[in-house]
Amino acid sequence: MEKFKNVSLWFLALLAINVGGFWFSYFGTLFRGVDFAHHFHAIVMLAWVGLLIVQPFLIRQKRFSLHRQLGRIGFFVAILVVISGLYVAIFGLGEGVNARGARGFYFSLFLSFNFALMASLAFLTRQNFELHARYMIATGLVFIIPGFGRFYFLLLEPLGFPSLPLLAYQSVPALVSISLVIWDQAQGRIRVPFLLASGLWLIHIWVMSQIVHWNWWIDLANQIVQHN
Repeated sequence: MEKFKNVSLWFLALLAINVGGFWFSYFGTLFRGVDFAHHFHAIVMLAWVGLLIVQPFLIRQKRFSLHRQLGRIGFFVAILVVISGLYVAIFGLGEGVNARGARGFYFSLFLSFNFALMASLAFLTRQNFELHARYMIATGLVFIIPGFGRFYFLLLEPLGFPSLPLLAYQSVPALVSISLVIWDQAQGRIRVPFLLASGLWLIHIWVMSQIVHWNWWIDLANQIVQHN
């Protein structure tokens, strides 16, 4: 348990990046022109990140009963995260989809799938602390790109930081997950969760680089629009 003692601080940093990244488009205009779907999406996302912050702290304080109670609540929060993610993905298609829109649609679906997989594995391995903790950390990787991309573009680029290509943003979770694999090795054993996360994020980078050329995917996204 000691090896994860500072993980709450990392998720606090993730929360700060997301609040900063979405400040101008959401938090700073909280009740002005934001529809219910995006409010709901934000609430369940914040609830999950809140759990990622609080749960490791409860473990450190040996408050295992409360940790388990919040874990049961977290099961339903996770379901709502997936539902809201899928809804926003479809909602974001609008009335027609070009190659860029189809790529964005895939990106939203991937985040929902990635989160659903890692959260499911976290719940299934809750009796194995080493695996459970790693899968929970892996769910947090899903929240990096949406917040970091906006944070960098809106807050850092105006300060003179160089602009980054799309795939640079998309590579951040892969770099983090690979770093976690290396960290695992330094701890004496590489475990499945961070390896799985690394593989998924590396595949995702490749798909993001190619999907604008996949006409079948663009056609599929437009068919969804027509039947929505």
